[in-house]
Amino acid sequence: MLPPQHHCLHQLWSSLSTAEKDQLEHITRKLLTRLDQMEQEGTVLEALR
Repeated sequence: MLPPQHHCLHQLWSSLSTAEKDQLEHITRKLLTRLDQMEQEGTVLEALR
């Protein structure tokens, strides 16, 4: 089941240029990688307290 925002996100993604999509993908990967690192280090739990 898709979240209610799926349609809006799909429209937004479709309106981006290839360069914008690449940039957004790069930023997202960097953010998720950093969150994974923080989770492994235990800093995510500390930050949420």
